[in-house]
Amino acid sequence: MIMISTVAAIPEKLQRAMTLHKAWRLEEAQSVYEEILILQPTNFDALHLLGTVFAQSTSPQRGAELIRKAIDSDPANAAVFAAHTNLGSALCQLKQFNPAIECYNRAIAIRPDYGPAYHNRAFARLALGDMDNGWVDLEWRWRNKPNYASVKQVFEQRRWTGAASIAGKTILLHCEQGLGDTLQFCRYAQLVSVACARVVLVVQKPLLSLLSTLHGPAEVRAANDGLPEFDYFCPLMSLPLAFKTTLYSVPAFFPYVQSDRLKRRFWEEKLGRRERPRVGLVWSGGFRPDRRDLWSVNQRRNIPLQSFAPLFRPDIEFYSLQKGQPAESELADLMSKGWEGQKIIDHTNLLSDFSDTAALIEQLDLVISADTSTAHLAGALGKPVWILNRFDACWRWLTNRNDSPWYKTARLYRQETAGDWEGVVRRVKTDLAQHFAAQAQR
Repeated sequence: MIMISTVAAIPEKLQRAMTLHKAWRLEEAQSVYEEILILQPTNFDALHLLGTVFAQSTSPQRGAELIRKAIDSDPANAAVFAAHTNLGSALCQLKQFNPAIECYNRAIAIRPDYGPAYHNRAFARLALGDMDNGWVDLEWRWRNKPNYASVKQVFEQRRWTGAASIAGKTILLHCEQGLGDTLQFCRYAQLVSVACARVVLVVQKPLLSLLSTLHGPAEVRAANDGLPEFDYFCPLMSLPLAFKTTLYSVPAFFPYVQSDRLKRRFWEEKLGRRERPRVGLVWSGGFRPDRRDLWSVNQRRNIPLQSFAPLFRPDIEFYSLQKGQPAESELADLMSKGWEGQKIIDHTNLLSDFSDTAALIEQLDLVISADTSTAHLAGALGKPVWILNRFDACWRWLTNRNDSPWYKTARLYRQETAGDWEGVVRRVKTDLAQHFAAQAQR
């Protein structure tokens, strides 16, 4: 996560470049920063912010080089703490997590109250499996404005941190970020229910029906639907800290959500007799126009649909599980242009919420997915899921492993070089043939 610093007085060109930068007009901002550096080759702000442009777009390596140059040019600059933080972010994209943590430490030494440095350090530590310190750092997300201020819930009741006894009490557990985050961390509701009398779980509306099957909560409500009386509250992503979760104590009971029986029957009848293995596909995590800070991450994690073409084979049926634009249109456009690849069966118009998707997944043998909420859904259902990850995979998938302590049925495929989906698909193709060949012999 890159933070754009401001300074008290800047030349007109720098002001213009920063305005373009904040508007996410990166190519235009880059051009103006470069103009400044022609005039002032050691201008700290131009070097620093041009470095963040590269890190936010296509070249974290070049970005890191420029930010280092800025720090070396003026190590006492008032904004150097932000430069150290942004250098750490660029290094995380390069999977250089320990050097990144050193950068965050330098930023914190200069500005002990600088939330983004702690928050970003949390991701680096968690990626390395250092959950003891990572969960503590993650609590700084609430001070990382503006990205988290809008999701922070403010209640009069006490926040539960795991220390106080909640026996006989009612505790509110609430969602705070994406759908995948809720699916990953809702499992803790079962642990909380053991420690108290009543759990109320508040989730995003598309998850309401599905998570009503979760063990633990006495009540599941949709966000913004009003709240009952309660004694304590806790954000879902703070529960690992409350339970002191380590790499070896991740709650791993599966499945912890279930699909609706009537919806399963619907899809069983809709798909008919199973004659070939069935594989579900998800290639995109969507696009959030209001979260410009996530644009570059989405670009790196989303997979062009045509990249899946080498996987297709006549002895397997492929089903789209892809919801959301522009990815849904990508499938329709590809088919309308007479794509020669195998047909992808698309019933997504019948999927209204995650309960519907769960019932369809139950009729499949395997889900192959980009890093999206559907991958979490398949894992929570205990369905085999192969997750295709960008080079700088999200912290939750750790590093250098092809399995996950969060989902025992998950297999991870990582880009070996940034942007190389071809290599990922090639490995998936080989394993896909072996996977179903082995099943056929059982």
